Amino acid sequence: MSRKRYLVIVVATVVVAIVVLGAWSIYEVTESVTDAYSMECMSLVIVEHLSTGSGWPTSYVDLADDYQVVLRRTGGVGPWSEVCNRVIVDFEIDIETASSDTRFITLRSGSHAELSSPHPNERISTYLREVAQAIQR
Repeated sequence: MSRKRYLVIVVATVVVAIVVLGAWSIYEVTESVTDAYSMECMSLVIVEHLSTGSGWPTSYVDLADDYQVVLRRTGGVGPWSEVCNRVIVDFEIDIETASSDTRFITLRSGSHAELSSPHPNERISTYLREVAQAIQR
């Protein structure tokens, strides 16, 4: 094999590797941002649901109408089915005994993507705490 041919193969391999790595990075960033928006959205949907006095949801079906309210208010992040496919809600939580570090929602991907402060779980916890304080007054 000539030196020129060898150099072309090496350069082509490096270029392909850079393109694949770039595409993978774009995919990962896109997924991470979508996961973070989905967590944010689900926390808003749960707070909306709780604000109606309905108690802790028992399924995603319980939250569908509340998603429509949040969607009108915020623009949403995509179809409700996509949010549900990305975010796991612990429907077994007893909100009376939940603490400030309770994980009400998690990502199916296992990542810890988040966009803002407060963290989506903190938003739910804060809402529950504020409601409990208002009831005690």
